[in-house]
Amino acid sequence: MLQDKNPKYILADEVGLGKTIEAGMVVREHALEATGHVSMLIAVPAPLVNQWREELGERFQLKQLIIDASTALAGLRQNEVTEGIVICTHCDACTLIERGFTPSLIAVDEVHQIASWPWSGDKDERYDFNLIAKGCRKAHYVLLLTGTPLHGHERNFLSMLHCINPEAYQVDETHLQDFTELVKNRENLGGIFSGLVPSVSNVSLRRNLETLQQQFPEDTVLMTLCQQLIPLIGTFSPNTQEREERIRDIRRHLGENYRIHHRLLRNRRQVSLSFDETKNLNLNLLFPGLNGAAECRWYCDGLALDELIDEYRSLSLLPQNTQWAMSEDTYLFWIDDLLSSPLCVMQRAKVHLGEAERTQEERDLLEHIVSTAKNELQAIDNKLAITLNEWLQKNSTGKAIVFCDRPDLAQHLAIKLELLLEYPLERYQPGQPLMYLKSGSPIRILICDKSGEDGLNLHGGLRLAVHYGLPRSCSRIEQRLGRLNRYSANLKGVKPVQSLILKNHADRGLRNVWASILKDSIGVFNNTIASLQFVLDDYLENAWQNVYQEGPVALERIASEFPGEQGILANETHKINMQEKLLAMDDEIAEAAIFAQQISADDHLAVAQCNALTSWITRALRFRATGTAEKGIKFQFELSDRSTGTLVDFKTFLTTCMLSFDKEGGNPPSTHLMSAERIPAIDGTTVYPLRYGQPFVDTIWQLLNQDARGSSMAVLRVLPKPLNEPNYFFQSTWLVTHRQTQDTYAQRRIADELYPPRIVQHWLSSKGTPVTNPQLLELLNSEYAKHETSQKFYADMNLRPNLWQEIEELVSPDTWKEMVERVYASDREQQQATFGEQARLQLMAVKAVVVCSRNLLEEIV
Repeated sequence: MLQDKNPKYILADEVGLGKTIEAGMVVREHALEATGHVSMLIAVPAPLVNQWREELGERFQLKQLIIDASTALAGLRQNEVTEGIVICTHCDACTLIERGFTPSLIAVDEVHQIASWPWSGDKDERYDFNLIAKGCRKAHYVLLLTGTPLHGHERNFLSMLHCINPEAYQVDETHLQDFTELVKNRENLGGIFSGLVPSVSNVSLRRNLETLQQQFPEDTVLMTLCQQLIPLIGTFSPNTQEREERIRDIRRHLGENYRIHHRLLRNRRQVSLSFDETKNLNLNLLFPGLNGAAECRWYCDGLALDELIDEYRSLSLLPQNTQWAMSEDTYLFWIDDLLSSPLCVMQRAKVHLGEAERTQEERDLLEHIVSTAKNELQAIDNKLAITLNEWLQKNSTGKAIVFCDRPDLAQHLAIKLELLLEYPLERYQPGQPLMYLKSGSPIRILICDKSGEDGLNLHGGLRLAVHYGLPRSCSRIEQRLGRLNRYSANLKGVKPVQSLILKNHADRGLRNVWASILKDSIGVFNNTIASLQFVLDDYLENAWQNVYQEGPVALERIASEFPGEQGILANETHKINMQEKLLAMDDEIAEAAIFAQQISADDHLAVAQCNALTSWITRALRFRATGTAEKGIKFQFELSDRSTGTLVDFKTFLTTCMLSFDKEGGNPPSTHLMSAERIPAIDGTTVYPLRYGQPFVDTIWQLLNQDARGSSMAVLRVLPKPLNEPNYFFQSTWLVTHRQTQDTYAQRRIADELYPPRIVQHWLSSKGTPVTNPQLLELLNSEYAKHETSQKFYADMNLRPNLWQEIEELVSPDTWKEMVERVYASDREQQQATFGEQARLQLMAVKAVVVCSRNLLEEIV
């Protein structure tokens, strides 16, 4: 993405796969490109504003750049250039753009929430969408984040694509029809794509090639690739390396040229690691996973609330009861209340009891509903408290999250459970910090209303998701579980997420039937349905529309249609898989796996490297250090005189490293806490990485390059064996990059990605020729030894000025200077020829070893 000259992307990863982290990395890089002097706009749903502020401020160390919408608006009124990262709601973002804010980066989280606006009948929504699209056109970076799968949401995805490429993707019915057809064709192509693997028989391969040739006869490159493979897939042809390479070529061509859009990126929990699809990289290994749902039941005497609601439904269908409060238009409101809590049903029934037009028959039924709801509310709350106490006692390190529907319901539960539970609890309030999340917090129960279903990161350790209510939306259940089933590879002791659902004694009541559909027919508590959630909601919404006329039997009927090889789940999963085959690039995934392994290997060296760097920072530059590289360290300026103070210009350094210094750290200024380890926090304090890429470390690196101390040395290595004359050898250490001194930060980053920097080190003779003799190399690479020993058959002396004077008869200063310059020029010429004229060579260090013998030294003493 950062290499792209037009970096505008849709990040459509499944829930919990790290879209915010991906976007945060781009935001931070953009901030570093201009040393913080940039204007960015992050538009998110209102409940997520504080979440994004914490994420970018703490995890990405951008707190100093974050401003709110009101500050940005005030600047615009004064005609000032607004610098910083504005994190605000979707609506505030529209206002800012309308007032003239032109950010260089726009990120829109949960973009599917506004993607329906251009199709809306509300002219204000259409106007606001055009504002967002206008801002995206002007911005250099655009990041649109959504967990929504493409299948079934062509209209919304066309809106998103319009924001990143308005010329190619117009928002109107004609273009929607074309786009829908394009998606359908790509779905068919996905089936062929999955069959182009080495393990498939030659007969099947030939059939797939024939289909490709029929569908894309105008694609001359594809036709050539097919012709190259055909001779290798005869009936009895073996599986050769060339055959595999030709299959890989076709897959790569299809993936690169026939994806819906090359800037639509989607990662799923299960992806292909190899173009041989029998080898899978299951990203589920990086997540806690789901551990099913336990059931607890509450009991009350008499008819259950479900049965009374169904009786109310049946009676309201009678011709004489058309004026009753329950009707086809209001029925699902009653059901939403029923699935939420008896408290919600009781409140609705009481409202209708206060209406004068209610008949006595309806009034009697409503009063029965109120009294039953009151009893069931007490029963369900008591049963929940007993179950939670038992679970928390059994699982001493476990924590529970209780999900319910509405703020008033969350408040009711917080009061009731505080009286009944033996453990401390907390209620989630949007925008307020959570004690529940802090390390070592005694809080073991968190109560969330609907606002807690989106944006919170509640994973880690053993978690119990309590579904006090069961909404009619699969998406909401998936969102709840997505708060807990998140990327956790860096956490210890993480267990699969357990769920708890509550049922009553009416087995065929709506609440229990719905719970069984979610648990048994769909399996939402056992497996993520991230890619299926919206498709399932469409199916289920149609079924719910029939319940008023048919009763619970309408749900029971669709329950049988979900499972099985030919069921809804299998068919829809197949369609999505076929569509998303083309979104996963085999080579890119394989490269990412190798890159991850390299990072893991480098992590083992991080502490040793940081200790060496820390020593140079404190001893050479005279920063004061507190702490250690492993457990967290801070560096502080010493504002003393020239002999004892930090040897760095204070103002220049602070400007360069603005993002590394703690504004609230006092005076003299100090850095934030940093560590060589990948530790997110120590005792609740955010820890920054003590790694290259951190502005402080990068600035230290630049200073190191400007400081000649330690970059060169010369040693006299004396051998006991007589020599006719001394021999001179030079070890050069080059840094090879493809960046130029005048390059911008972004240009340097792109160059480093395309041509990774490398260190080249070798020995040269006094004539500038490489040393290749193994025995000689072993001698030159041997460590420094002051005296001969049984293991060391030589003695070393540092060639300090006084020693140079003593050995002038061996080599004069002029001869030495000429030799060094000749070797340097020859070496540089050789390296430039090896790496090309575009390569930039930086000589990092030179070590000279003068190999001499005792007899030669005795002659000059």
